[in-house]
Order: sequence, then structure tokens, then C-alpha cells
Amino acid sequence: MKSLATYCIGSFAALGLNAQIAVLPTANSASGQELPSSITAAPHPLGQDRSAIVQLGGAGNVYTILLGAQNQVCYNADLNTVIFGHRQNPAENGNLGGNGTMRFDVSTDGGTTWSLNRLLTPGIYDGSADTIIGVRYPSTTLYNPPGNTDPSNAAVVSIGMALNTLDTALDFVNTGHIQQSSAHIDGSNSFNTFSDPFGDRTTHSAYGSVSKNDGTLWCLVARQSNSTLNADTLSFKEFLVNKGTWNNGTQTADWEAVDTLNPQMVVYGDYLGTELKNVQVQNWNMGFSPDGQVGYAVIIGKEYDGIPCGPMPLVWKTTDGGTNWNQLPNHDFSQEPWVIDNIAGTNDTGEPRPYFADTDLTVDANGTLHLVSHVLSQYLANSPDSVGFIFSSITTQFIVHTATSDGVTWSINKLADKLHSDYEYPVLNLPSSPFQGDRPQACRTLDGTHVFFTWNQGEEGGSDISLPDIRGTAFDASTGLWAAPKTLSSGTDVEAVAWWHTVAPVCISNGDDFTYELPTVVANPGAYADVSSGFTYIKGIGFDEGEFVVGIAELNSTPTASVFPNPSEGRFTVSLLNMDATQVNISDATGRLVRSFSTRSAQFLLDLTTEEPGIYLLSMYGKNGRVSARLLIQ
Repeated sequence: MKSLATYCIGSFAALGLNAQIAVLPTANSASGQELPSSITAAPHPLGQDRSAIVQLGGAGNVYTILLGAQNQVCYNADLNTVIFGHRQNPAENGNLGGNGTMRFDVSTDGGTTWSLNRLLTPGIYDGSADTIIGVRYPSTTLYNPPGNTDPSNAAVVSIGMALNTLDTALDFVNTGHIQQSSAHIDGSNSFNTFSDPFGDRTTHSAYGSVSKNDGTLWCLVARQSNSTLNADTLSFKEFLVNKGTWNNGTQTADWEAVDTLNPQMVVYGDYLGTELKNVQVQNWNMGFSPDGQVGYAVIIGKEYDGIPCGPMPLVWKTTDGGTNWNQLPNHDFSQEPWVIDNIAGTNDTGEPRPYFADTDLTVDANGTLHLVSHVLSQYLANSPDSVGFIFSSITTQFIVHTATSDGVTWSINKLADKLHSDYEYPVLNLPSSPFQGDRPQACRTLDGTHVFFTWNQGEEGGSDISLPDIRGTAFDASTGLWAAPKTLSSGTDVEAVAWWHTVAPVCISNGDDFTYELPTVVANPGAYADVSSGFTYIKGIGFDEGEFVVGIAELNSTPTASVFPNPSEGRFTVSLLNMDATQVNISDATGRLVRSFSTRSAQFLLDLTTEEPGIYLLSMYGKNGRVSARLLIQ
């Protein structure tokens, strides 16, 4: 059991906004040379028939990609264009502008050939932004005029947290504004402005940046308290639904607040006997249906509503394209049969209190809201302030899909067990390092008939997410069928190193390698805070139409395996789930087969004490599928 403040360091802004993080340098950045302005995806060196990779532009540190509610990758089908917005690495850009300058990378051929490091915030780069000293955690999307198919007529638009020199007393030091920037896809006409929509330097972060087919741009902006006596004033108390309209005269976006959301948030903190109070908010996000008429704004937080739940989806809906927003009823998830069966009861009532943490969303063609969330058990319920505590046992944490259209009726499905603890990285920079968590992401087809959910997961048999892979599943909204969960990064250059993956809100349909390909970027972190971060675009991971054959009952019948202890001196216990008769193969790092046998046991012992120390691959095949794990002999 641990407090929310401890747990959520990997969830959002509790990462420490002024800390630095380390990443391994590329050969170019280490030598001080500028990266090439364009680059082409390289086929996977092992010759697989999918997943080419591209090394994108870099950042001075990894505090540009860490938050799951950000949309930093965007794909537009009319333009066949993919963009990735990120903070810059000064070493790649003449050593000017600092870490907080925004840039973007762009591909106008569906992710094959990229141009890198085009400028979005010239005022920070040249120092003319005055009190603004940089940006963090940006969201980025594409403005495309309705009916346009020429990328030269489109623009990249970014919005996100801005750092300033004015404020030093806020909970998150030096925030209070947001950056609004844009540039044509070729990099021309770059423009930035910095605004404070709440008017008192309390504006915080803008998440869920999306564009609609009518050319409008949208995001959800949060307000943070600037009161040092925070007993009655809540951090993240108000949220603005922001709409951006392209201005042909200035060739940039004009933003306006079209509605204010005022959830009645719970505050916790008194259980420590201090004046420190924090609002019960995890993240916020928004999205629209393919026709742009039905939209949802979702805040993962806790209202004073009497529902026995930790942070939960608080949902606002529009049915007129974003003009009017109405809050849907809060749902009592504690009464859901799945929750009763899986979420641990509280210590005073024994009733389950589900706790929604990191969450992403999408909206299908039927106007249904789909959420993918990390859900865990809230443990204490014996005082009004105990909402800040959660039960941290890995066995009571899950990746969960929930869906609704009215806030009253919800479907809820477990997508995966959370089998690993979060991993603080880099380990040589503790304790200020961020955590690699589950990082759920949601995506849909352009027409909204199919929706996709991904999350980070450690290698099978591991105890933490120190070797992160991308796991995913998909849902056909027209048939109600699912694709069985699978490891999307398996066999690619980001296998076991898919750090903080981020996925575009819209996928590539009829791709070169899959019917539906998910535009995805991962970070390339290193070991020290003063080393820059790289980023990798993965081209060609996704799902085929023929994979949508699984019903609800079968969704969680895919095989899994756990190995303990790992590493060891050569003796491993292997436990199997949803595997019948199983073929077991063990190979060394050169591919040499060192063991091969069959078993019908759900648990068996591997004795490899006669083998040399090193890494071995355990592969198991059964009627329900294949699982694999790395074994380390010390």
C-alpha cells in the first residue's frame, strides 16, 4: 500500500517538471554534428516481413513524451502524412534554443521517408519569447482544410505546457501558460504564442489534442491552483474545452474556450497531518467520432458523489460537434460483476473500490466512447481522506477496456493482467527518474469501424517493466468481435526496449504489412540526466482483418507464461496459463537449440545449470498460441 503521491509519479505531472532525464546519445548527437534533414525507414535487419524503423529527431531529455494523455503522433489519411511533435535536442540544431524549443518530424508517404527537426516555436529558439523559457509535454496534430489532399496546404499545430520565469510558488514551478504553435508542413511560417486562458497564470497542460474532418482543432486545458493556502482551492479544478480555428490571414490557429467543465473534485492530504492537499485527478483527454458530431471529454478523477470508487471516468458529451457539452451520470463501477470478482475489497467495508489510473480514449463510428485504463484496487476507506491510498499488489491491477454512450450503461472487459511493477528509469539517475508504466493508448480507423488498444508490458516472466514491449488488442465495432491480444513489438528493433510508446489517434488502413497499422513512436532513453533522448518510429505494426475472430468469452483465453526466479543460476520454474499440450524449445543467443521437449503440465522446472551464463530464449507452442520469455543464467 502506498499513497497516491508516491504511486502516480509515473502517471503525469508528478514526474517533476524541472528534473532532467538521461538518454543514450546517437552517434551524431554525441559528436555534436547535426542530424540529416531527412531519413528513410530501414528494413528490419533480421529480414522479417514487417516493421521498418526510422530514427527521428531528438530531444534534450525525455520530458517530452512521458504522459499517456498526450497525442504527439498524428496520421492524416487524406494526406498520407504522419507527424511527430517533440522538444528539441540543441546539439542537433546548432546548440541554440535550449531543450524547451518545439520541433516536428514529418513523413508525407505514410511513414517511409521522414524530414526531421522542423521548427515550431521560433520565439523560444531565438529568445524573443521574453518570459517564456520553454515547453514540456506537448500535444501535436495536423490542420487539414476539408477536402484537401495536398500536404503543402496543411499545417502542424502544437499545444501544451509552457514554462515561464514569472512564477515560483506554484505546486509545479514555473508553469501557468500554454504554448500554441504551428508551421506549414514544409517548415515555413513557423509561429508561436503563449496564452493564459484562465487569466491568472494558473493554466496548466493541454491534453487530447485532435483535429476533426471540418478542419477544427480541439484540446482539453486544465487549471491549477496558485494558492499557497490550498485548503479550499483545488489543483486541476476547472477544465476548458478549447477549439482552434485556422486563420487564413495569419496562417496559424486561433484558439477559444467554448465551454468550462467544473467537476466537484475530492481533495485528500489531511491523513498526513499536514496542510498539503492534492486533488484526485489522474489525467484528462478528449476525442470525437469520425463524423465529428459526437465527442467526449473525460477527466479521470473523483467527485463528491458518494460512489465508492477511487479516480474514475468523469464524462462530458457533445452531440452537436462541440457547441454544447453535458456531463453524463457518474457510474458506480463497484457494482459491476467484473469489479466484484477482481478488485480487492477495502479494509473497513470489504467492498471493492476500483481505482482508474492512466487512461486513453477513442470514439467509434457508432458514437460510443472507448477507454483503455490501468485499473487497480483502492484499499483504505475508513476516513474521508483515505481516497489517496491504493492497494498496490500487482495481482489486483489490470488493463481494462470500458465503453459507454450514455454514462449509465457500461461494458467492461479485462484486456490483460498487470504482471509487472513499474520501473524507474534510468536507474543511474534515481530518485528523480520517471517510471515506465503500462501507458495505455487508444486508436481507431478513419471510419471508426475498428478501435485499437495498446499498452506497455514487461517481458513474460519478468518482475517489472525494465524490458518494455508493446502489447495490444483490437475491437470491430460493427461485428462485436475482438482480435486476440498479442505482442506488437515482438521481432522488431524495439522488442524489449519500447520505452513510453505513443500511438496516433487514427491508424493507417490498408498498410503495406497489415490491414490496420498503428503509427507508433518510442523513446530511446539512456543512463544519465545530461544525455539527450532519441525517438524511433515503428512502421508496420498492427492487425489484419482476419484476426477479428474472438468473442468476449475468448478474449482472455490467450496463453501466458511466468518464470521465477529470473535471472537465476540455471534453475527456473515456469508457470503456464491457457496452454494445453506444449512444445518447449530453449535456444542460446546464437540460435543454437539447447533443449526441446513436450509437456502437459501447467508448471514445470527447467534445469539449465550445465549451460554457460548468458541470455537464452524460451519458446513454447500450444493449441492456443505461442509464448516466449528471455532467461538469464548468471
